[in-house]
Amino acid sequence: MAEEKPLSGTDPMDGSSRLSKGYLQEMKEGAEDYIDEFMRESGVKDPGALTDAEGHRRLKFGSAEVTAFIAEKQGDLYLYTDAVVMELPADKELILPLMRELLEVNVAISGSFRFGVRGDKIVASFTDSLQVLEPKDIGRHIRALVSFADAMDDQLTAKYAGTTRERPDRR
Repeated sequence: MAEEKPLSGTDPMDGSSRLSKGYLQEMKEGAEDYIDEFMRESGVKDPGALTDAEGHRRLKFGSAEVTAFIAEKQGDLYLYTDAVVMELPADKELILPLMRELLEVNVAISGSFRFGVRGDKIVASFTDSLQVLEPKDIGRHIRALVSFADAMDDQLTAKYAGTTRERPDRR
């Protein structure tokens, strides 16, 4: 990218520490450009084709399904990324040990990486304010999340996905 766009700062229009909606939108679009640049560097020819109406970019790295987007919350912008690690096991007796292991990993890891549950899937996620990220950090954090998820998915799947039961439909 020729010119590095700032991801944070004081709104040049009013000089206050509170950012205007227009400046937040400009920062969001700049950060989304960096996600798209990362996608192109990763072999995606048209990042727009993998972007939904809410601006969520969805891509695959090997077996990892990754989502990355910029979210606004309470006047600040955040980079949010997640990668699906595995489906929750259908055997109920495996859920408690799996959750315990994920909580133990969460407390042991540093930074903004963590495990969570979205629907019936275990996801690894990273969330951080654009106020503390450098533009070059966006692609680095997405790549690190993929590595983190990849390092754990085989191990967790081997321990907890071996089930003969089918997951009941959730209605």
